[in-house]
Amino acid sequence: MATRRKPVRAPAPVPPVEPSGTASLALGLGAGGATFGSGSAAAAMLGMAAATSASKQLVERSVAALGATLRRIAILRLARQREALQRAGYGEDVIAGALKRETELEAIFQRRSAERMKAALDLAFRAPDASARAAAIQAATRREQNFARQRALASGARLFAAVERAALEGQSPSGAFWILGQAAEHTPDCEAMAGKFWPWEVLRVIHPLLHPGCKCKLLSYGEALAAGLLKPGAILSLDEARRMAEPVIAYVQREHAQENEALAELLVRRELALVEGADLDFLAAAPLAVDEEIEPEEDEPEPEPEEE
Repeated sequence: MATRRKPVRAPAPVPPVEPSGTASLALGLGAGGATFGSGSAAAAMLGMAAATSASKQLVERSVAALGATLRRIAILRLARQREALQRAGYGEDVIAGALKRETELEAIFQRRSAERMKAALDLAFRAPDASARAAAIQAATRREQNFARQRALASGARLFAAVERAALEGQSPSGAFWILGQAAEHTPDCEAMAGKFWPWEVLRVIHPLLHPGCKCKLLSYGEALAAGLLKPGAILSLDEARRMAEPVIAYVQREHAQENEALAELLVRRELALVEGADLDFLAAAPLAVDEEIEPEEDEPEPEPEEE
């Protein structure tokens, strides 16, 4: 189960039961207004500091301002998502449960972002060349912007799935049947969970959406029977379900794989910088292994109309 996940552009999630106002809800849960552009005050301040090879203290203040900007944007995004769920008619208890988890994930992201930026700055200011220092600082800033953008997009999909899951649990209290999504590639966790009827004690811990682009969904007991996917009474015992799901849960809980990989590589480079004769400019400014993977995808251009 060590297969590395490949991030893909996430399509709109397919809910098990279509609520009223779904289209407006999906739009409201999107990432609009959730990320900052390079023209924001904090990013501009940091760019200026990097370009002028300013003091480490100035850059650190700029990074702190950038972190504060991210936190304010996250608070605003969660507030807008709450309003969208309220407009869609979901109860406050369902909304509160979904937002609680998102708030916890956001706190984890902010902590790891600060750790990565600290490690990147430590490396940057060991570089003797001013252009290498500037490149390292700019790369670290861009990396965190891209991580923030990805997490904002994923947040809306997760919240939508969470409220739909809560509604499904009320309809099918014994559990739900896991349908493998229609995708070109599947991750090992999705494949391990698909095709079985799981009790909610397991589904509250592990559930769709497991990764960017995940199209898996849950069906109620009645829907699975009607579709011929489940035989009457063919339900895993709680002990058996826990045993079967345990390795998958352990795999999934290693979340934020790219963010962890970025921090791990920065820490390794920081150790290498202590070696006598190390190329400090290269260690500071060379792209990380994950940088190419996390670059935002460009929208494909519209095809040119064919001449008649």
